[in-house]
Amino acid sequence: MKQKLLLFTAIIFFFNYGFSQVVLEDFENGMTLPWVGINGGFNGVVANPDTSGVNPSDSVGSFTKPQGQAWSFVIAELADPIDLSVNNQYSIQLF
Repeated sequence: MKQKLLLFTAIIFFFNYGFSQVVLEDFENGMTLPWVGINGGFNGVVANPDTSGVNPSDSVGSFTKPQGQAWSFVIAELADPIDLSVNNQYSIQLF
């Protein structure tokens, strides 16, 4: 019984901390990072236009690329560097 309890505790610990994620920005309580649009405009936090999709949150960040512009992007300066030896994957949801 003790081995089963120990195994169960180890599995719970592994899934809670082994796959932990760091969220840098979710736009739910305003912006926490200074976003800057390059060859486009960062419009700040807006209401989510489609809460039934993959991102059911109430708020999202909005960026507009001018028509005819070949490329554009948005950047944010982080307060501390990201340790890529630990956090080496990222994801962004775009609409």
